[in-house]
Amino acid sequence: MFRQTVLVIASAASAAALHAQSSSSATVLPVPPGARVRLTAPSLVSPLVANYLEMRGDTVVLVEDRAGQGLWSIPYNEIQTLHLSVGQRNNYKPYILRGAVMGGGAGFLVGILSAATFEPSDSTRKFKRLTNGLIGGALGAGIGALVGSRFLTEAWSPIALGKKVSFVPARRGGALWIDLAF
Repeated sequence: MFRQTVLVIASAASAAALHAQSSSSATVLPVPPGARVRLTAPSLVSPLVANYLEMRGDTVVLVEDRAGQGLWSIPYNEIQTLHLSVGQRNNYKPYILRGAVMGGGAGFLVGILSAATFEPSDSTRKFKRLTNGLIGGALGAGIGALVGSRFLTEAWSPIALGKKVSFVPARRGGALWIDLAF
């Protein structure tokens, strides 16, 4: 019984490996050459943003357009996630909120300092610091939100990767684990 189980598992594993080898040479990414992509792999420290060049066998070839400006060759089986750039977008909420908070704080300080520094033309009146601070904060928040809405960020669309088969040796002995990802 044990021998039959081992033979069935071994034949299924070899069939999967043969299928993976035969289909991996024909692996084609649904990405046009020159497209901007972002991918993650275990061999990379951070996500790689580069331009897709071509597939060479089982290897994805990318050209990085940042400071390193290198040519990257990453095995297809190592790719964990792949995203395609769909362009720039503005009105990104975190930038709008950050601009409103920073502008509101600066406007509040300017309002309080102006109320403490300037004197009204009527000597019987005084500027109210809190009121001036709130008015300055509201104006600053509006200006900051407007400035923050002008920042652009890149939008990404996930790309589905094809079937991957890999054999991982067991940590405690001679057995092999089959890792199937669809």
